[in-house]
Amino acid sequence: MRAQGRNLQPGFALSAPPPLAPPPLPGAVLPPSTRAKRQTELTPRKVKAARSAGVWFAIFVLLLAGAAGAFGYTELSSARSKAERAQSKLAGAMQRAAKAEQQAMSAEAELTRSKSELRESQESLVAVEQAAAKSEEELESKLNSLLEKGQGEVVKGKDGRLTLQLVDKVLFQSGEAELSPRGKKVMARVGKALEEMRDKQVWVQGHTDDEPIKTNSELFASNWELSAARALTVVHFLQDEAKVDPKRLAAAAFGSHRPISRRQKAKNRRIEIVLFPAEVELQR
Repeated sequence: MRAQGRNLQPGFALSAPPPLAPPPLPGAVLPPSTRAKRQTELTPRKVKAARSAGVWFAIFVLLLAGAAGAFGYTELSSARSKAERAQSKLAGAMQRAAKAEQQAMSAEAELTRSKSELRESQESLVAVEQAAAKSEEELESKLNSLLEKGQGEVVKGKDGRLTLQLVDKVLFQSGEAELSPRGKKVMARVGKALEEMRDKQVWVQGHTDDEPIKTNSELFASNWELSAARALTVVHFLQDEAKVDPKRLAAAAFGSHRPISRRQKAKNRRIEIVLFPAEVELQR
Protein backbone atom coordinates (compact mmCIF):
# COMPACT_ATOMS: atom_id res chain seq x y z
CA MET A 1 0.00 0.00 0.00
CA ARG A 2 1.15 3.38 -0.76
CA ALA A 3 0.70 6.24 1.55
CA GLN A 4 -1.45 8.98 0.41
CA GLY A 5 -0.01 12.56 0.12
CA ARG A 6 3.35 11.82 1.74
CA ASN A 7 6.52 10.17 0.75
CA LEU A 8 7.76 8.03 3.55
CA GLN A 9 11.42 7.33 3.98
CA PRO A 10 12.37 3.85 4.60
CA GLY A 11 13.26 3.12 8.25
CA PHE A 12 11.06 5.83 9.74
CA ALA A 13 7.71 5.22 11.34
CA LEU A 14 5.18 7.98 11.39
CA SER A 15 3.78 8.60 14.87
CA ALA A 16 0.62 10.47 15.65
CA PRO A 17 0.70 13.58 18.01
CA PRO A 18 -0.38 12.97 21.61
CA PRO A 19 -4.02 13.54 22.20
CA LEU A 20 -4.97 16.73 24.07
CA ALA A 21 -6.12 16.23 27.63
CA PRO A 22 -9.66 17.31 28.21
CA PRO A 23 -10.16 20.22 30.63
CA PRO A 24 -10.81 19.16 34.20
CA LEU A 25 -14.34 19.01 35.31
CA PRO A 26 -15.44 21.22 38.16
CA GLY A 27 -14.69 19.57 41.48
CA ALA A 28 -12.23 17.16 39.97
CA VAL A 29 -8.95 16.48 41.79
CA LEU A 30 -5.86 17.20 39.75
CA PRO A 31 -2.98 14.87 39.69
CA PRO A 32 -0.02 15.86 41.87
CA SER A 33 2.21 16.67 38.94
CA THR A 34 -0.36 18.94 37.42
CA ARG A 35 -1.15 20.65 40.73
CA ALA A 36 2.55 21.32 41.38
CA LYS A 37 2.99 22.65 37.86
CA ARG A 38 0.09 25.04 38.24
CA GLN A 39 1.38 26.19 41.68
CA THR A 40 4.73 27.05 40.19
CA GLU A 41 3.26 29.07 37.44
CA LEU A 42 3.64 32.86 38.33
CA THR A 43 0.92 35.16 37.31
CA PRO A 44 1.32 38.97 37.37
CA ARG A 45 -0.85 39.14 40.42
CA LYS A 46 1.30 36.64 42.23
CA VAL A 47 4.44 38.49 41.21
CA LYS A 48 3.02 41.76 42.53
CA ALA A 49 2.00 40.12 45.78
CA ALA A 50 5.42 38.58 46.14
CA ARG A 51 7.12 41.87 45.55
CA SER A 52 4.85 43.59 48.11
CA ALA A 53 5.57 40.90 50.65
CA GLY A 54 9.32 41.30 50.04
CA VAL A 55 9.13 45.03 50.49
CA TRP A 56 7.27 44.69 53.80
CA PHE A 57 9.69 42.02 54.93
CA ALA A 58 12.60 44.32 54.12
CA ILE A 59 10.90 47.15 56.01
CA PHE A 60 10.32 44.81 58.95
CA VAL A 61 13.95 43.75 58.89
CA LEU A 62 15.08 47.40 58.76
CA LEU A 63 12.76 48.33 61.63
CA LEU A 64 13.97 45.37 63.61
CA ALA A 65 17.57 46.31 62.89
CA GLY A 66 16.84 49.92 63.88
CA ALA A 67 15.19 48.84 67.09
CA ALA A 68 18.08 46.55 67.83
CA GLY A 69 20.48 49.37 67.06
CA ALA A 70 18.57 51.82 69.25
CA PHE A 71 18.46 49.28 72.06
CA GLY A 72 22.17 48.61 71.63
CA TYR A 73 22.93 52.36 71.65
CA THR A 74 20.88 52.83 74.82
CA GLU A 75 22.69 49.94 76.48
CA LEU A 76 26.01 51.33 75.29
CA SER A 77 25.17 54.81 76.62
CA SER A 78 24.05 53.32 79.93
CA ALA A 79 27.24 51.27 80.14
CA ARG A 80 29.33 54.33 79.34
CA SER A 81 27.49 56.36 81.99
CA LYS A 82 28.03 53.62 84.55
CA ALA A 83 31.70 53.42 83.58
CA GLU A 84 32.08 57.20 83.90
CA ARG A 85 30.38 57.19 87.32
CA ALA A 86 32.55 54.30 88.43
CA GLN A 87 35.65 56.09 87.18
CA SER A 88 34.56 59.28 88.97
CA LYS A 89 33.98 57.33 92.19
CA LEU A 90 37.34 55.64 91.78
CA ALA A 91 39.03 59.01 91.27
CA GLY A 92 37.27 60.39 94.38
CA ALA A 93 38.23 57.34 96.39
CA MET A 94 41.84 57.65 95.22
CA GLN A 95 41.88 61.35 96.19
CA ARG A 96 40.43 60.54 99.61
CA ALA A 97 42.92 57.72 100.02
CA ALA A 98 45.78 60.04 99.06
CA LYS A 99 44.50 62.67 101.50
CA ALA A 100 44.10 60.08 104.25
CA GLU A 101 47.60 58.79 103.56
CA GLN A 102 48.95 62.33 103.73
CA GLN A 103 47.09 62.93 106.99
CA ALA A 104 48.42 59.64 108.34
CA MET A 105 51.96 60.63 107.39
CA SER A 106 51.44 64.05 109.00
CA ALA A 107 49.99 62.43 112.13
CA GLU A 108 52.90 60.00 112.26
CA ALA A 109 55.36 62.88 111.91
CA GLU A 110 53.50 64.79 114.64
CA LEU A 111 53.54 61.70 116.84
CA THR A 112 57.28 61.36 116.27
CA ARG A 113 57.78 65.02 117.19
CA SER A 114 55.56 64.63 120.26
CA LYS A 115 57.50 61.58 121.38
CA SER A 116 60.75 63.46 120.86
CA GLU A 117 59.44 66.47 122.79
CA LEU A 118 58.15 64.19 125.55
CA ARG A 119 61.50 62.46 125.78
CA GLU A 120 63.27 65.82 125.87
CA SER A 121 60.82 67.07 128.51
CA GLN A 122 61.34 63.98 130.61
CA GLU A 123 65.09 64.29 130.29
CA SER A 124 64.83 67.99 131.15
CA LEU A 125 62.58 67.20 134.13
CA VAL A 126 65.01 64.59 135.36
CA ALA A 127 67.84 67.08 134.96
CA VAL A 128 65.85 69.75 136.83
CA GLU A 129 64.95 67.32 139.61
CA GLN A 130 68.55 66.22 139.90
CA ALA A 131 69.69 69.85 139.96
CA ALA A 132 67.02 70.68 142.55
CA ALA A 133 68.02 67.71 144.69
CA LYS A 134 71.65 68.73 144.44
CA SER A 135 70.72 72.31 145.28
CA GLU A 136 68.71 71.15 148.30
CA GLU A 137 71.62 69.04 149.49
CA GLU A 138 73.96 71.98 149.12
CA LEU A 139 71.48 74.24 150.92
CA GLU A 140 71.05 71.75 153.73
CA SER A 141 74.80 71.42 154.05
CA LYS A 142 75.17 75.21 154.07
CA LEU A 143 72.54 75.67 156.78
CA ASN A 144 74.15 72.99 158.92
CA SER A 145 77.47 74.77 158.59
CA LEU A 146 75.92 77.89 160.18
CA LEU A 147 75.13 76.13 163.43
CA GLU A 148 77.43 75.14 166.19
CA LYS A 149 76.85 72.15 168.37
CA GLY A 150 73.76 72.52 170.51
CA GLN A 151 72.39 75.55 168.65
CA GLY A 152 69.89 73.65 166.56
CA GLU A 153 69.49 71.41 163.50
CA VAL A 154 68.24 71.33 159.91
CA VAL A 155 65.14 69.19 159.27
CA LYS A 156 64.08 68.11 155.80
CA GLY A 157 60.34 67.61 155.42
CA LYS A 158 58.57 65.02 153.30
CA ASP A 159 57.67 67.71 150.77
CA GLY A 160 61.33 68.62 150.38
CA ARG A 161 61.20 71.88 152.30
CA LEU A 162 63.96 72.66 154.78
CA THR A 163 63.41 73.89 158.32
CA LEU A 164 66.11 75.46 160.45
CA GLN A 165 65.26 74.76 164.11
CA LEU A 166 67.02 77.10 166.58
CA VAL A 167 67.00 76.47 170.31
CA ASP A 168 65.33 79.34 172.16
CA LYS A 169 68.06 79.76 174.77
CA VAL A 170 70.60 80.37 171.97
CA LEU A 171 68.60 83.41 170.87
CA PHE A 172 66.67 84.64 173.93
CA GLN A 173 66.82 84.84 177.68
CA SER A 174 64.11 82.94 179.52
CA GLY A 175 60.75 84.71 179.14
CA GLU A 176 62.30 87.43 176.93
CA ALA A 177 61.56 88.37 173.32
CA GLU A 178 64.71 90.43 172.65
CA LEU A 179 67.72 88.79 170.97
CA SER A 180 70.64 88.17 173.26
CA PRO A 181 74.18 89.18 172.12
CA ARG A 182 74.83 85.55 171.35
CA GLY A 183 71.54 85.35 169.52
CA LYS A 184 72.43 88.34 167.35
CA LYS A 185 75.68 86.69 166.28
CA VAL A 186 73.86 83.52 165.32
CA MET A 187 71.17 85.43 163.45
CA ALA A 188 73.77 87.52 161.63
CA ARG A 189 75.29 84.34 160.12
CA VAL A 190 71.87 82.89 159.35
CA GLY A 191 70.57 86.19 157.92
CA LYS A 192 73.55 86.54 155.56
CA ALA A 193 72.92 83.05 154.17
CA LEU A 194 69.16 83.66 153.83
CA GLU A 195 69.67 86.93 151.97
CA GLU A 196 71.63 85.02 149.32
CA MET A 197 68.86 82.42 148.96
CA ARG A 198 66.65 84.74 146.92
CA ASP A 199 64.60 81.92 145.40
CA LYS A 200 63.25 81.06 148.86
CA GLN A 201 60.60 82.55 151.09
CA VAL A 202 61.47 82.75 154.80
CA TRP A 203 58.72 82.02 157.29
CA VAL A 204 59.67 82.50 160.95
CA GLN A 205 57.57 80.46 163.40
CA GLY A 206 57.60 80.90 167.18
CA HIS A 207 57.03 77.94 169.53
CA THR A 208 57.00 77.54 173.34
CA ASP A 209 56.47 74.75 175.84
CA ASP A 210 53.24 74.31 177.81
CA GLU A 211 54.53 75.88 181.04
CA PRO A 212 52.75 79.14 181.96
CA ILE A 213 54.87 82.31 181.79
CA LYS A 214 56.39 83.12 185.22
CA THR A 215 58.32 86.27 184.29
CA ASN A 216 57.19 89.32 182.33
CA SER A 217 53.61 88.19 182.65
CA GLU A 218 52.63 91.84 182.39
CA LEU A 219 54.07 91.90 178.84
CA PHE A 220 52.97 88.48 177.65
CA ALA A 221 49.59 87.28 178.80
CA SER A 222 50.26 83.75 177.51
CA ASN A 223 52.66 81.66 175.46
CA TRP A 224 50.83 82.87 172.36
CA GLU A 225 52.06 86.42 172.86
CA LEU A 226 55.59 85.28 173.73
CA SER A 227 55.91 83.04 170.64
CA ALA A 228 54.50 85.82 168.43
CA ALA A 229 56.85 88.46 169.85
CA ARG A 230 59.92 86.25 169.36
CA ALA A 231 58.95 85.45 165.75
CA LEU A 232 58.48 89.16 164.99
CA THR A 233 61.82 90.00 166.60
CA VAL A 234 63.62 87.56 164.27
CA VAL A 235 61.71 88.90 161.22
CA HIS A 236 62.68 92.49 162.04
CA PHE A 237 66.33 91.48 162.47
CA LEU A 238 66.38 89.72 159.10
CA GLN A 239 64.80 92.74 157.42
CA ASP A 240 66.75 95.51 159.17
CA GLU A 241 70.14 93.93 159.81
CA ALA A 242 70.50 91.12 157.25
CA LYS A 243 68.69 93.11 154.52
CA VAL A 244 66.42 90.25 153.50
CA ASP A 245 63.64 91.44 151.18
CA PRO A 246 60.54 91.86 153.42
CA LYS A 247 58.39 90.43 150.61
CA ARG A 248 60.05 87.11 151.31
CA LEU A 249 59.39 87.27 155.07
CA ALA A 250 56.49 86.09 157.22
CA ALA A 251 55.93 85.59 160.97
CA ALA A 252 53.70 83.02 162.64
CA ALA A 253 53.01 82.08 166.29
CA PHE A 254 51.96 78.61 167.45
CA GLY A 255 52.44 78.96 171.22
CA SER A 256 52.68 75.54 172.86
CA HIS A 257 50.31 73.77 170.47
CA ARG A 258 52.83 72.15 168.09
CA PRO A 259 55.31 70.32 170.32
CA ILE A 260 57.94 68.02 168.82
CA SER A 261 58.78 66.15 172.06
CA ARG A 262 56.72 65.04 175.04
CA ARG A 263 59.62 64.35 177.40
CA GLN A 264 62.17 67.03 176.44
CA LYS A 265 60.24 70.28 176.75
CA ALA A 266 63.36 72.28 175.90
CA LYS A 267 63.01 71.09 172.29
CA ASN A 268 59.54 72.56 172.13
CA ARG A 269 60.87 76.05 172.97
CA ARG A 270 62.27 76.96 169.57
CA ILE A 271 62.31 79.29 166.58
CA GLU A 272 61.76 77.61 163.24
CA ILE A 273 62.87 79.23 160.01
CA VAL A 274 61.05 77.43 157.19
CA LEU A 275 62.24 77.86 153.61
CA PHE A 276 59.57 77.69 150.92
CA PRO A 277 59.93 78.06 147.14
CA ALA A 278 59.44 81.62 145.95
CA GLU A 279 56.29 80.73 143.95
CA VAL A 280 54.41 79.52 147.05
CA GLU A 281 51.88 82.17 148.08
CA LEU A 282 50.69 82.92 151.57
CA GLN A 283 47.10 82.06 152.31
CA ARG A 284 44.92 85.14 152.20
